[in-house]
Amino acid sequence: DLITKKTAFGLYRSPKGSKRAIMPGNSGTIEKAIKLAPATDFPIIIANDDYYGGLGGRYAITTRSIRSGTMVLRHELGHNFGEVGEEYDGGQIYTGANHSDTAAVPWKHWVDGEVAVSQASYLSGAYVWQNLSNQNVRVEFDFPSKNTLGDPQFNAIISSVGWQTPQDVDVYLDNQKVSINGAYTDDRSFFEIDHLDKTLVPGKHVLEFKENIHDGNNILAFAMLYATPANYDFTKDKIGAFNTFYSPDSPSGFRPTHNTCLMREMRSVEFCSVDKENMWIRFLNRVSLIDELGVNGNEKLVYLKTPELSGLQLRWYQLKANQEPIALHDLDGLKQWSTHNMSAGKYRVEVEFKTPEVRNYTNSFRVTRDISF
Repeated sequence: DLITKKTAFGLYRSPKGSKRAIMPGNSGTIEKAIKLAPATDFPIIIANDDYYGGLGGRYAITTRSIRSGTMVLRHELGHNFGEVGEEYDGGQIYTGANHSDTAAVPWKHWVDGEVAVSQASYLSGAYVWQNLSNQNVRVEFDFPSKNTLGDPQFNAIISSVGWQTPQDVDVYLDNQKVSINGAYTDDRSFFEIDHLDKTLVPGKHVLEFKENIHDGNNILAFAMLYATPANYDFTKDKIGAFNTFYSPDSPSGFRPTHNTCLMREMRSVEFCSVDKENMWIRFLNRVSLIDELGVNGNEKLVYLKTPELSGLQLRWYQLKANQEPIALHDLDGLKQWSTHNMSAGKYRVEVEFKTPEVRNYTNSFRVTRDISF
């Protein structure tokens, strides 16, 4: 991670020594490689590295890591499929279908009733990238007072590298050891502090990280600390307006869920409803529901080729001058039919795609094409 190697694509880590972004150093060579597969819509580069890292953009970058390679790839392809920014806090780009500048969110069609607004306070969140063999890490923060909603709740998201067992590192809150849950591995990982038995009192507090097993690889990547109000909605998959931040003092807007979506929670294996819908819209802006429509001259068969999607509805019409299209219900759902016993002329097929993953349909979900024989 600290030594620059001369490789074909010139991939390198940024910042050096971290398990975070992997940058393309030789874009010219990468573009030449992509041209060898011109039909590729979403190129993927897999770095020859056993640890977490990646990037979205022109191409998705991940690593060969068995533990984190697919985790990173899902997230980076999420950027590329949906043309969206981040949902986690501390990022740089917040844009696209999964972001709203205000609580008047554009995904209201995914909410039954009023949009619930859940606004946490972001208390601390620096990317420290500190090796705990050098020294303990203390994160000081101010916890807010009780308000009209009641006592706020303390929450923390911790990211590590090299914490292979629960014994490697101890976490203390105000000198009291607290338990954390997550996956222990020598790779990058993510943890949460287990629910506390009591509410923190307002004022100064310290979260401290101490190495127990001195093997030289116990790194604290970050500790993001929050105070959530009593009305904050932690319900899984619940769509609402959840605030996001560039930094503790700089809000960036709102995201659709608490942490269902892998665009925020790297350990998740699913996208939220808003992201799924947006991806369908983006895909169908690139790909038509009709691949081919033609007539087989020898067998006199009209044939239709479409993507293999469940939920496709096929409808056929006969077109006559100065008349509304005549529905041919006997042909509904058919991808081929004989022209025998059919009068010569112009016909139309309508292909419509319906899925529970979309509520706000665009014109690309219903397409038509005409044919004559």
